Amino acid sequence: QARSKSLRSMLAFTLVETMVATLIIGILVALLLPAIMKAKAKGFQTFCTNNLRGVGIGLIWVPISALAFSTIPQEKSAEASGVYSLVRSITSAMGVSITSTFLAREIEMQWSLLRGQINPYNPAVQAYLAPLDLHSATQGITLLANTVATQSKLTAFVSGFWFITASFAVMIPLVLLLRNRRKTSP
Repeated sequence: QARSKSLRSMLAFTLVETMVATLIIGILVALLLPAIMKAKAKGFQTFCTNNLRGVGIGLIWVPISALAFSTIPQEKSAEASGVYSLVRSITSAMGVSITSTFLAREIEMQWSLLRGQINPYNPAVQAYLAPLDLHSATQGITLLANTVATQSKLTAFVSGFWFITASFAVMIPLVLLLRNRRKTSP
């Protein structure tokens, strides 16, 4: 019996050991929970963005494809789909390149315009930095540089969206060049 009692005591957890294990697991969960929630929120944001992108692509490409293939005779649709894919890929790449170039140049232009307004003698700059209780001038310069960079990017993105809108408006008259194919009976 003495041997069986010592074997039971080796296999069984005491109340203190169980509480310590529970406490450690609770601490680990408490440490990991914010990271898990943050990852879950980021995943949801990515999910929503991808769904919005999918809907937008569907609303743009399906009507364009239907319109493009409605003017092609049935016997030439295989060749037309290859040409259509090639033209779509090339024009998409051109559109991305043009828009990226416009955006990069607009960010630099907005940075230059906003940077000209920032100097230590500007009362608005002094009023902005005064309540922040910065300990060094370097911190103030860094804060102002980050703020100007953010503002220049935001302004450039607004200009970029206007650029894309204007390019679509310029392309609208091309719709008038499309004509319906007349179906003929054999």
